[in-house]
Amino acid sequence: MAFNFPASANVGDIYNSGSFSFQFDGVAWNYVNTIAVLAYAQANAAYNAANSAARITFGTIIANGNSIIATSNNDTLTIIANANVSIVGNSSTKNVTFDLTDTGVVYSTYGNATIIPVFTVDNKGRLTSVTNTAIDTTIATSAFARANAANLIANLAFDKANTANVFAVAAFARANTANITADAAFARANAANLIANLAYDKANTANVFAVAAFARANAANLIANLAFDKANTANVIAVAAFNAANSPSNAVLKTGNTMTGNLVMSSANITFATAVNSGIYWGGTGLSFIHSPAANTLVFGTSLTERMRIASDGNVGIGTSSPAAKLDIVGSVTDARANVLSQTLTDGASIAWDASLGRIATVTLGGARTLSNATNLRVGTYILHVLQNTSGNSTLTFSNQYKFTANIQPSLTSNANARDMFSFVSDGTNMYGAMIPDVRS
Repeated sequence: MAFNFPASANVGDIYNSGSFSFQFDGVAWNYVNTIAVLAYAQANAAYNAANSAARITFGTIIANGNSIIATSNNDTLTIIANANVSIVGNSSTKNVTFDLTDTGVVYSTYGNATIIPVFTVDNKGRLTSVTNTAIDTTIATSAFARANAANLIANLAFDKANTANVFAVAAFARANTANITADAAFARANAANLIANLAYDKANTANVFAVAAFARANAANLIANLAFDKANTANVIAVAAFNAANSPSNAVLKTGNTMTGNLVMSSANITFATAVNSGIYWGGTGLSFIHSPAANTLVFGTSLTERMRIASDGNVGIGTSSPAAKLDIVGSVTDARANVLSQTLTDGASIAWDASLGRIATVTLGGARTLSNATNLRVGTYILHVLQNTSGNSTLTFSNQYKFTANIQPSLTSNANARDMFSFVSDGTNMYGAMIPDVRS
């Protein structure tokens, strides 16, 4: 006979087929004699009824619906637990009831929004009494009123601040509009200034040429005056020597002596014992002098003030004690300065410009070049002529000393033999310039 056992089963499940019963032990289905099982169940029920008071199985007290009565130890049931003990009902409908001593606490709801319950607990953790205590709301109400008043003040301040902010935004908008108008006006003024600067550069270039011509004429005049002074000095010395030779009482002059009359000298020199701090002085209220303050240096002065100096390197300075050129005149814009004369710069990958050798410079480019920062700069105007050679297409990069509008370096005219002119105004440190391109190209 074949049996169709279930494909899956739990431990203890029963399978009946005809008069045969089988029980699943977790591994296999075992044949069970139903008569014997029924007899065992009845016997087991009788055993459980006889022992309904209690039985302990695996450390659990099973009441089976009966009462467990403690008959010793002062009628107290003592459970000694060797492991965790739980007392629970045997189903969701069976509860465990404990009869506790009345503590006097009445079943009720204590406390509300304005009342705080106060509990008393004994040393067994039981609530033995409870009372209600009303909350003093006057302080909270007063605090709330103050907080509300403060909040109203804060809201008022916020409203005022917000109103001020609205006015500030409106003022900013007006200021921004005015700024845009001012920017437009500035742009127009700047354009007009660029045109004026260009006209100034052209006029200044003409002035530079005029100053150079004046400097040459003035230099020639100074040289002539110097020659005259030297001749006159020689004549004075000669006269003094002659007088000394013909005046026995003054034949020998000593320190501190004063001589009257003319000093006439013939084929002789006046020699000072030292070349430093020696000179000839003319007395009177407008004291004039020829003085040597240092070796190989000669100073000419009037009214006890230096007017001209010949330095040891041969440079002649008027209005300066440190002449930087063969003739260096420092004064107003109408004064001449010899270093305004033109010079030709040497072409190369890096082009040098010594400003003391000429304020007007010319260079012919032979390829991509860089103009180095100028040396010996002074406050004033400088002109640079940049020429392309017969091949053209040369470029020139200016070093950081040279400043142009919007920091944009100009591009040269690339045609062969083109001539671009740059006009610079120097503050002694930087060169601020503008380009006049070759209009012939």
